[in-house]
Amino acid sequence: MPEVAYRRYMLDNLQGLIMAVLTVGFLIAKVWAIADCATRASDAFPAAGKRTKGFWLALTGVAAFTVLLGSPIGIFGLGGLIVALIYLLDVRPAVSEVTSWRR
Repeated sequence: MPEVAYRRYMLDNLQGLIMAVLTVGFLIAKVWAIADCATRASDAFPAAGKRTKGFWLALTGVAAFTVLLGSPIGIFGLGGLIVALIYLLDVRPAVSEVTSWRR
């Protein structure tokens, strides 16, 4: 019986470690999205054919807030991650391309 309890203990620890890694990884992506959005020029968003900077700041802000709402693999955590990834993989490159001449 002690071996079964030990295996269960190790499985619980592994699950906790995986959840901690997911939480930190998702948080990094969400904070990176809002920080990047905040540093971009407001006029670059419409010039790139994207929604306004205020829209993306609000969306990425809510996405970052979802970390506090529960599990990273819950509906809010995954929804926030999707918003952050849309910003980082679609909006950010388009805005960077428009503003690349400024740097």
